[in-house]
This record gives sequence, C-alpha cells and structure tokens, in this order.
Amino acid sequence: MSGAPLIGYGDRFEVAPGESLGFHVSAPAGGFGARLVRLARRAGDLVPVASAIDGHHEGGEQPIVTGSHMGVAAGVPLPARPAISLWFRPTRPGDGRDQALLGWGRSHGLLLDGEGRLRLRWGDAEIVAGQPCATARWTEARVETRGDRIALTIRTADAGVTDWSGEVPLPGIDMRINPQDFHIAAFIERNVPVACFDGKLARPRIGDGEVLLAAWNLAEDPGGPIVLDEGPAGRHGRLFQTPQRGVTGPGWNGLSGGWSEDPAGYDAIAFHSDDLTDAGWPGSFSFKPPADLPSDAYGIELSQGGQRDVVPFFVLPAPDAEPAPLAFLVPTFSYLAYANERHWWSNPGVEAIAGAPLDAIVAPIERWAEAVGLISAYDYHRDGSGCAHASLRRPLVNMRADYRHPLLRGPHQLGADIATIEWLRATGQRFDVITDHVLHERGVEALKPYRAVMTGSHPEYVSGALFDAVEAYVGDGGRLIHLGGNAFYFVTSIFAEEPHVIEVRRGHAGTIPWQSPPGECRQAATGEPGGLWRWRGRSAHRLLGTGTAAVSFGEGRPYVRDPASQDPAFAWIFEGVDPAVIDARAELLGGPSGFEVDAMRADLGTPSDTVRLATATGFDPALTFIASEDVLSTGTAGAMESHIAYRRLAGGGRVFSAPSIAWTSCLADRGGDNDVARITANVIRAFTRPEGPPDLLTSRGDVP
Repeated sequence: MSGAPLIGYGDRFEVAPGESLGFHVSAPAGGFGARLVRLARRAGDLVPVASAIDGHHEGGEQPIVTGSHMGVAAGVPLPARPAISLWFRPTRPGDGRDQALLGWGRSHGLLLDGEGRLRLRWGDAEIVAGQPCATARWTEARVETRGDRIALTIRTADAGVTDWSGEVPLPGIDMRINPQDFHIAAFIERNVPVACFDGKLARPRIGDGEVLLAAWNLAEDPGGPIVLDEGPAGRHGRLFQTPQRGVTGPGWNGLSGGWSEDPAGYDAIAFHSDDLTDAGWPGSFSFKPPADLPSDAYGIELSQGGQRDVVPFFVLPAPDAEPAPLAFLVPTFSYLAYANERHWWSNPGVEAIAGAPLDAIVAPIERWAEAVGLISAYDYHRDGSGCAHASLRRPLVNMRADYRHPLLRGPHQLGADIATIEWLRATGQRFDVITDHVLHERGVEALKPYRAVMTGSHPEYVSGALFDAVEAYVGDGGRLIHLGGNAFYFVTSIFAEEPHVIEVRRGHAGTIPWQSPPGECRQAATGEPGGLWRWRGRSAHRLLGTGTAAVSFGEGRPYVRDPASQDPAFAWIFEGVDPAVIDARAELLGGPSGFEVDAMRADLGTPSDTVRLATATGFDPALTFIASEDVLSTGTAGAMESHIAYRRLAGGGRVFSAPSIAWTSCLADRGGDNDVARITANVIRAFTRPEGPPDLLTSRGDVP
C-alpha cells in the first residue's frame, strides 16, 4: 500500500434506535462518500439501506499518534528552587531517541537521551549522568537546590547507595513557562505527545524549596484514568492512552500476585510509546437508526477514488420492539482482543501452515497497521512487554466482514460470524443481535426476552458479568446454542471510565501469547485475578459442558456419532442427518471440527447432566497441540479430540454445544444442504419453540 488508507472506526460496536453512533474517518484525498449497508462478507452481497448519512462528506487524512502519558489540567508551576524526585524503570534505554520522564517541555525536566543517560535540563543548565541507565532496573532520580546550585543524584534500588551525582549553577526562573506544559512520560509539542517513555514510573514528587507543589499517588484507584495528587493544591493528573496500572513498584516484596492484595507495592504505572486506546480523530458524522430498522449487522461503506472500507457495527433491537425468538450473542470482546493482531507473523511454521510465505499472505492494510504501530492484545509492545489493553476507538484493520485470516485460510471472528448471520437470514430465522458489551452492562435482563441464545464462533474473552449473565439465563430455564471453540477462556475486564477499552492479564500458564510479569496477574480495572477462567475454578466446562481442548492448523475433522446420539430423546437433533458421521466442507480448514476445538472433561467441571453426542479425532499430530495448560513433565491430560455435547439442567435450561471454531464455516456448504446446517437448524427450531425441545430424559449423562 502506498500512502495512507481510507479507513474509519466507530465510537461503539452497537447502537439502538433512538441512540446516536459517531464515526471517525481518515480520508487522505479529502472528501469521501458514505452509505449505510446491511453487512455481508462479499461486496456484491451488501444491501444498501437508505439513510441520512448517505452521500458526500468532507474529510482529510488523520494521524495515528501513539504513546501514553500524564497531564495535569490545573498545571504545575515551574519551581524557582526545584526539589524533584522520581523512581523510573526504563525498558528501552538507549534506543536512539529522547524519552521524557517528567517536565515542562524539553527545556525544564528529566529525560533519558538516545544513549540511555539520564539528563536534567533546567533552562540554560544541563546535567548528564556519567553512564547509561540499566534496562529494567529501578532507579531513583533526585533534583535538589543547594544554595545557588542545582544538583542531580541517581540511586539504584538494588545497590541502596548513591551511584552518581552532579551539580551546576542554578539559572534564574523562566517566567515564560506555562504550568500546563507539565507532563509525565512525554513532552507535548503542537498538541502531540513526543519523546514518549517506555517503562515504569513511580513516586513522582515536585517541590519548590520546602514547599510541596505536588506528590502523585500512583497506587490509588488503578482502575481509573485519574492520578491523585496528595499535595495541598490537589493537582490531580489525567492519564492518556491508558498506560498499564496496578503494576509492581520499586518496593514490591514478591509476596502478592496483584495490586488488590497489597496496594502499597503497586505504586507504579507502566507507560509505552505505542499505547493507543483513543486515536482522537474528529467526528465525521453520526448515525441514528430509525425505529423500524431491524436488529442486524450493518456497515458504513466508505469510498474515495479506488479505495473502499466498510466499518462494521450492530443495530440492537428497539426497546419497545417485540423480541425475536433467537438472540445472536456477538463476541465483541473477542473481536477487540484479536484486532490488529500480528503475533503469528513470527511463527517459523507460517509457510508450512499457510502454504505461502508471509509477504504473500499479509494484506497491505495490515502492513500499514504495522508501520503506524497498531498492535493487539496478542502482541508485544516495542519494549517487549505484553499488550494488556485493546480499544475500539482506533482503526481495527482485520475486523472487517470480508477478512480472511491468512494463516487459517478462511474467515475468523467477525467474518465467520457474519457468515453465520447470512445463513440465518437465508433460512428465514428471525433473530436479534446482542453484543458482549451490552450483556456486560445490562446482565441477564438482556437475555430474558429470548427463547434461545446463540454464541459466535470464537467467544474466547468474557467478563465476570457476562459469564454471570449466561449462567443465570441457562440456570433459569434459558436455552443456549453454543457454536464455537476456545470458549469462555480468558478473564476480561472493562474500565468503568473508559468502557471502550478491555483489559486482559494473561497470567503465567495456559495457551497464552505472552506471560504476565511477576506479581501482575490481577486486572487493574477490577482487582480480580486475570488469566484463564479455569484457574479460578470456573472453566467453560461447567457452563457449556465443553471447554478448550486442542488447537489444530491441519485439516478439519468430521464428528463421529456416539451411541447416545441414537437415543430417541435426541432424534430431533439428527433428523435428516447421516446416522454415523457428521461432515461438511468447512471454509475454515476444511472440516466441521477444526482450528480450536473443545471437549468434555469431568475433572474440569463438565456436569453429570451432560451427554456426549459425537466425537472428532484424528487431528494431524504435526499441526495440533493439546491446550498447553495440561502439559506436565509426566505427559498431557485430556485427549486430542472434540465432543458435541448436550446438557439438560434440572431447572429446565438446555445447552447444545458444537464446540469448534470451524463448525459455522460449514453452514453454507452446498448451499446449506449439509449435515452441519441441518443439525444447527434442527436445534434452533426446537430451542425457539415456546415449549422447547422434545428431549425426554431417557439418557443418562456421559461425562468422560
């Protein structure tokens, strides 16, 4: 791709009639066209929907500016006799650029230079440390006024002694310095953060002689963007681009696993030069859906010359509309976690798996995202730390209905779920859309109007509130159709004051792309333990009957029906289906059980009311691995297989689980004339009847 693309994003993923949804567009050539469409995977299948936003809009190219930092709205006056202290732990010292620690622009403050040496600049005076700072080592910097001289002292935490000190004559105070110019972890030039710091900062304190101007408590309320000033003037700080809070400080003693256990040990903030949770582009237009617009997946199609982009979003049912019998639960948390991912690019097996070298399969728009520094919650920051945040207020280049995952050679996440929605439309099945974000906010009340709820193909990331809502729905007699793999796997949190941002702390074990640092396994947003739900005794098995079992990049496999599937109680599920094998051609990896698949396991919580209906085996061992949290020195627990399962809860709730990411990519095979589509349609039809499915209790549970 030469030059910047035409691309946009929305303020949220969903909107209801009567609400307004803002969109932000970067249009390098100026004006652009926009129109509302009903979303489809192929451009030729988009359905235009007349709306007020259709037509020409003024625009221009918008920048991607990354880097977290802290500002102070009230400002901090420049001290005449500076008394400044700060702890810092740099993760990329000596990377060839200046990195701001704190100060009033480049003229007054502390920074690391391109060689990693600490510098104090104070007007015409400058003090430079004698040697570069060490990587990932806590260091205290102190600026003091000694008579008519200004001094810089450096002390490292592990040595406990002064490592270096220098002093020069103190210049007179510069009256031109604006108190609002003060920032931490960046300088602001022309309203843009520059020289952004990579690393942790702790205990910043500013004084003027004996007078305290500000002392920020970085440990207080790590789930919010406000940093409390404990000084007399209340010069509270505001964080931008959501740096990571709830991280270990210089005094952490190694006895706690997260900030809520020992808040005093977590008095630091980790800043990154590539943090971005709000691109901050100006609004281009807003869309307000009319009351009669059906709940469904939609997009804003942008056009400019030969460029085109379709920004996806979902329209919720109108508050006073009669609910459809089926709700489709869109896994928007998972979309966010995977948005802009490129962690797999470094996989040495890319060419063997994809059948082509990386440069041949990665799209130009993905290379643009790499060039401007967009990353996902699967990737590492520039400094080598894992990215724990993902936001919807930025371009999400692979969250497009027509996106095909290069490594998987088929649709994944949004594209896979749009294929399911297209199949639902083709079958005439009425449905409403609910997103993870809505369910997290509203709880089980959002599900109660529906006879059945259906999941997306890869609902991996769920919050505690979302988990609670689905459990309550099923426990109170609701019917859940689960059609995805690697389900309900990672603990996910939302920041209360920044609900466009999700947080994922990976923990130390499991099928994880990076590990949390020591002591940093608790979510900053909530204080709850992060990582896998399994490690909190709440594996997906307990709810769905199945949970993560294996990951395979080989050819997908058919399911072979188990004896229980022949029970008359389940005849309605298999009506019109082959009596022995469940198979169809999957667009994703070729078979109905493929990519990430789940299975029943009693030791992980599969309830005794669960019946195994079919089993998939025979995955290519060269391209498959069992979920790595089960890898022990004595071997692996579980088996390299997947199970279709059915739960009949005592309270009347029902769960049908076809737990494979590839399952829904079979629905359109042979125009929908296949066994996967028939089983799915049979279950939807029975689950959406007022009286529910005809599953007489003639079979006992079958928990391996």
